[in-house]
Amino acid sequence: MSMNESKNSILLVQSPRIWPRLPPLGMAALYGYLRANGIDVSVMDVNQRLYQVVDDSIKQLWELPVYPAFSRALWDFLNRHHPQKTESLIEEIAGHPAQVIGFSVWHSSLHFSVSLAQAVKLRAPEKRIVAGGPEVTLRYRANKDITNIFSFADLIIVGEGEKALLNYLTNGADAVNKICVSDPPEIRTLPAPDFSGLKSYPYRYSSALPVWMSRGCIRRCAFCAEHTLTDSFRMKNPRTVVDELQHFYFHDGISHFVFYDSLINGDLQIFEEFLDRMVQSALPIKWEGQVLIRRDMPSRLFVKMKQAGCYNMFIGLESGSNRILKLMRKGFTTEDATRFFQYAYNAGLHFEVSMILGFPGEQEDDFRTTIRFFQDNALIIPKLAQANPYIELEASPIFRENGIRGRIPPSQVVRQWITELVETCRQNNIAVTPAYINNLTLYEAGFDAVSGKVVM
Repeated sequence: MSMNESKNSILLVQSPRIWPRLPPLGMAALYGYLRANGIDVSVMDVNQRLYQVVDDSIKQLWELPVYPAFSRALWDFLNRHHPQKTESLIEEIAGHPAQVIGFSVWHSSLHFSVSLAQAVKLRAPEKRIVAGGPEVTLRYRANKDITNIFSFADLIIVGEGEKALLNYLTNGADAVNKICVSDPPEIRTLPAPDFSGLKSYPYRYSSALPVWMSRGCIRRCAFCAEHTLTDSFRMKNPRTVVDELQHFYFHDGISHFVFYDSLINGDLQIFEEFLDRMVQSALPIKWEGQVLIRRDMPSRLFVKMKQAGCYNMFIGLESGSNRILKLMRKGFTTEDATRFFQYAYNAGLHFEVSMILGFPGEQEDDFRTTIRFFQDNALIIPKLAQANPYIELEASPIFRENGIRGRIPPSQVVRQWITELVETCRQNNIAVTPAYINNLTLYEAGFDAVSGKVVM
């Protein structure tokens, strides 16, 4: 097949390991965008297909948000225990009529994506491989040599990939360099995510879908690298977002939505317009999303969120100490947080908070202040969703600036702090999510591909 005959055909592949209970939003977004621009697109959720063949003990590990050793060993584990499955996948991808194969690479899918793509390239050298996704961008922003680890790729896309991928498929291989830093798209003109190519997969939450209304973040927390994924914060047209939710509800019967945005309240004026339109639509749906603690968010918006169908908010509190919040560059104080929580409580909005213990520079006095914060606000904090030790990310501001790195409390102290925080919550009738308490200790755990067991 010649270049001109195949340039408008692509197979998008999502490798393990990502959260398997909902379809991959990034794949659906690219699928919708490329189809709207006349590209012949197919999708393959390898993550979901292989998740279905493993036993329950492996499924439990698969669903954990962060477990690098498991992610690194998963390719070897599946090749050892399910060789016919991996072989058939390689053969299926290599034999697919599309001449371009696109891999969306996450930190948790890096090793598997690289291994699978290399195997496909060996089997079918004529296939053109495109690598993109969050991990590609984070490594590039951290000044790592991405051409080495993705040496098999014909094109490496950094940033939001829509425009670069469309250009590659439309204009061919000679139109771009191997590394392409993609210009961000105008998100107000982007089509809705299209999940039609993923309907055959047995996702557990069949009545729910991931959606988005914004990209980027307005804050630059010291520990976070998420802001490096996009050049700026932008929100979609509120009318468009409501229209998309209406379509999914009436056309697909979807009644629950999870906004995957870094934060849904980055622009309060646009956010309020979205809430007003949702109330006017009277859609009988429920939705949740991540929100930022803001001192300028008025109480009426919490009431409107409840009226608009919001049933849960995820809030990154991270500390109950103003000194640590300042070091983290969270952009709010504990007084702001208390007021924010009170507004949510008054509106009848459920929310859950995440905590980071052992941030560089944190001391016993800071932790005691955090404990008092939870005790003082026990009546208005419904749930502790996550409590984990600080993990250093290479593309984060604190890593790049080499500022207060190194002054991290001993791991045994941090584990004791987490245990005490959880016990304090339980004593004060604050709900706790056990699966996400101290689960990042698996960041340092091993995984035996032969036995399929965690190695501490």
